[in-house]
Amino acid sequence: AAAIDALFTSSVVNIDNKDQLVAATGTSGSYYGVIQALTLSPTLDPVPVAKALATRLVASGWFQLDAKDVSGVHVITLSSGSLARTSWFLTLSGDPRVVGQPVIAISLASPDIV
Repeated sequence: AAAIDALFTSSVVNIDNKDQLVAATGTSGSYYGVIQALTLSPTLDPVPVAKALATRLVASGWFQLDAKDVSGVHVITLSSGSLARTSWFLTLSGDPRVVGQPVIAISLASPDIV
């Protein structure tokens, strides 16, 4: 998540970061999760910013699984590899719904921790 943040050095106004080890359940193992909301400069449109970030991640080896618009928010899902058991999962979204307060939301989840 910090490496992704570094791509936004001059355009980020605020980073709200939450991370935690999520405990195992009866149907899944424990995993590490990160949720971030990056508030961008008011003049930026977060949708093309999110698309550009996804393009950079794909160029660095991530796999884009899906991209769609949901209630005005552009949502992109990516995986760090082709095997779900060993890959990180990333959801990236560009949210322009609040005028003057564009947000990029990033959610990362590790593979199950054994």
